[in-house]
Amino acid sequence: MWTNIGCGERVDLDEGLRLSRLLPASDGGVPPLDPLLLVDDIQMNGYGFPSHVHSGFEKLTLTLEGRVRHTDETGRDEILSAGDVHYLFAGTGFVHAELPVSQCRIIQIWFNTPAYTQGDRGFAKTYRRQACATHKKDWGSLMEVAGPSAPIQLVCAASVSIWEMKPRAIAEPGCQGMGLAYLLQGEVSTPQGMASSGQCLTVGSTHSRSGKIQAGDEGCVFLWVTGQPLKEPVSMLGGHVIKVI
Repeated sequence: MWTNIGCGERVDLDEGLRLSRLLPASDGGVPPLDPLLLVDDIQMNGYGFPSHVHSGFEKLTLTLEGRVRHTDETGRDEILSAGDVHYLFAGTGFVHAELPVSQCRIIQIWFNTPAYTQGDRGFAKTYRRQACATHKKDWGSLMEVAGPSAPIQLVCAASVSIWEMKPRAIAEPGCQGMGLAYLLQGEVSTPQGMASSGQCLTVGSTHSRSGKIQAGDEGCVFLWVTGQPLKEPVSMLGGHVIKVI
């Protein structure tokens, strides 16, 4: 059952660089939507994120609109277009940069990683749009980004997909552990309330189903993230995630 409806905090980082942070950073405890750490909706126009270092987590970057350039310490230099996905395992430390080629919108999703992986070396990989399978459903379609049958296998074993629902269609996303639906377009309703573009629905459940969700009159598109908790406390210091004993 859906347990919460909320929206993110908007932060203007620089001219042409805007960020909506949907979850508060964890500081010394188990993340509230464990293993999910952060979900950022970012718009870049001329300004981006020059070379910087991360450690202690894994991250997916989904390009929704425009084009963004990813470079890293290995010499990789790639341009991602709408539908492409960038995966980063930060490990003990990994240096990279993200800069817009044109006005763009990206979604970044940060996940906690098990303690036994904290000593592993960082790396990055790009997955093009065609690598992610799209499945037709009675209510619309979904694109698998990460998960058991998706091209990206997250260390924390979470699943990520993008759902596109027809007007007034009804679906029932499966959830074991935690779940978060972030509305990219349109509106959805549940027995607990309604959410529109830019808002999110969260659910924490040990059951295999989270409850029904209905698209609005114009249909909807939402990001669906679900996974089992690691139950490992962390502290987030900028771009670094530190295990707390």
